[in-house]
This record gives sequence, structure tokens and C-alpha cells, in this order.
Amino acid sequence: MGGDKVLTLNISTNDLSNALEKSNDLHGFIEKNQEALLQISLPDYLKKLLAEKKLVKAEVIARSGLAKIYAYQIFSGKRSPTRKKVLALALAMYLSTSECNCLLRQAQCNALYPKCKFDLIVIFALKEGFSVMETNEVLYDYGLGLLE
Repeated sequence: MGGDKVLTLNISTNDLSNALEKSNDLHGFIEKNQEALLQISLPDYLKKLLAEKKLVKAEVIARSGLAKIYAYQIFSGKRSPTRKKVLALALAMYLSTSECNCLLRQAQCNALYPKCKFDLIVIFALKEGFSVMETNEVLYDYGLGLLE
């Protein structure tokens, strides 16, 4: 996992998708766009987010409400988190919706979808800077499952 290469976005996702639609040469397309296709591992992406946002891992874990051992295993790559655990980390890291969706993709989870009430609440919580506990309170008020 740690040997994965860093994601480089030389081309936007939309541009890449449009170019793929027009291409009839899969091998050539992959060769030409190799850099845009590489993925960073989840632990490396989490490490990158911590550095970019000047956050401390222990503080993020404490704010996430996740069990410490489990959370450290996510950060080290020993555990693959559920979508709800990734969302708890995103809230604890004060991520934007876009950053959260990137984190979800790195964790091989579905992106937030605003037509889903659960996801809509999480998007609002991210936008407003809610804590995991505050988000869970709103989710509970709407009769939805909690993050943790």
C-alpha cells in the first residue's frame, strides 16, 4: 500500500472523461494519461491532508469519535474503513465537501450524493464545520443512522 504513487492531476476528471469518450484506442489512452490515473494510498492521502491542513493525527482521531486503535490502523493502512468512519474522519479534519469526496474515493467508498438525505446532512455538516457529535445529533433527529 505505502508504495503506491502519488496522485497527479494533470487533467481534470471531466476533461479525462470527455477524452475517453472520444478515444477508440484504450492502450494509447492509458499510455497518454498514465499520470492522471495513478492513485495515492489511503494512508498516504490522510498523511497529505494532515500536512496540508496542519493537523495533528491524535487530535483528529480524538475529534472523530473512532476507537483510537482502529483509527490508527486506518492511518497505517492495516484497516479498510467503512464509509461512515471515513466521514467521521472528514468531519474531524474539517474537510470541504470536495476534499471529503476525494477522501471517500481513496477509501474506495461512494462520494457524497446530495439527493440522499443522510449525505445531504453530512454535506451541510461539512460546510458548517459541525463536529461528529453535532452531525450525529442531526442524523438522529431525522431518524438516520449515526456516523459512529
